[in-house]
Amino acid sequence: MSKQKRRWISLDRWGLPEVVMLGHYDHARAEEVLAPHAHVGGLEICYLERGRQRYVVRGQDYWLSGGDVFVTFPGELHSSGESPQEKGTLYWLILQLPSPGGDFLGCQPASADTLIAALRNLPRRKFAGKPEFKKQLDQIFAWSERTDPAQAAMTRLRLQAILIQFLLGVCECAQRPEPTQWSAPIQRAEAYLRGRLGEPTRLREAAAVADLSLPRFKARFKNEVGIPPAEYLQRCRIERAEHRLINSTRSVTEIAFELGFCSSQYFATVFRRYTRCRPSEYRAMRGQGRAVAARDSRPR
Repeated sequence: MSKQKRRWISLDRWGLPEVVMLGHYDHARAEEVLAPHAHVGGLEICYLERGRQRYVVRGQDYWLSGGDVFVTFPGELHSSGESPQEKGTLYWLILQLPSPGGDFLGCQPASADTLIAALRNLPRRKFAGKPEFKKQLDQIFAWSERTDPAQAAMTRLRLQAILIQFLLGVCECAQRPEPTQWSAPIQRAEAYLRGRLGEPTRLREAAAVADLSLPRFKARFKNEVGIPPAEYLQRCRIERAEHRLINSTRSVTEIAFELGFCSSQYFATVFRRYTRCRPSEYRAMRGQGRAVAARDSRPR
């Protein structure tokens, strides 16, 4: 089986054609860029369980962290810009929204219209979700695989109930005020770690800076930041490496050691996992960097 786990279903056979697709991927490394596309009449709800992901809609960038929800409305063109689909776990649900009075998830017309109006008028397209979203979406996958004809009516009811519960949760989360920043303990720990990117990872020391036990620190960091602290650090190192590759003439090996990698080979492996290319390829694609350009433009 490929390390890039991906699956998707529709619920048409369960009499729920409005659920055009429920998809899920678990990327162990970065995947190809998500090309610009739109869903005519379709509302797409993405739930990023783990990792980080970029989306671009109407020229605006949206960066998701683990636990975030992202919504694109019917007909909106969206993509991941120039960024690959990053390492992480994501669910997406595409719903075909009917006209007023149309059938929707087996709801009575008035209830269906109320839910559809709430979805069409979400106040934000990006917001923090709920941990139970993962359980609900996994339940939809599991129930959709039932094959007992005698239980078909009950299975359809369960699917309807879970979907409605999930969508009500999305509407609720979109109304919540967004937290303006991480808590003070996590900010202190993050600054401590970011200031030591070239050193061995010291999560125990970071936990002490946050005045938390190590297990509590790891859990709280993931809850607030969206990814575990070790992965956050790795991402910070790769972002720093990208900047140095573009803006300096340092060799790939120098950059690798400056950022705490044990070898240039391991650095290249990790870099490719997050960017889908080797450091040398990245530098070539983005040019030789501003430092090189400045050097070449000097009068001789």
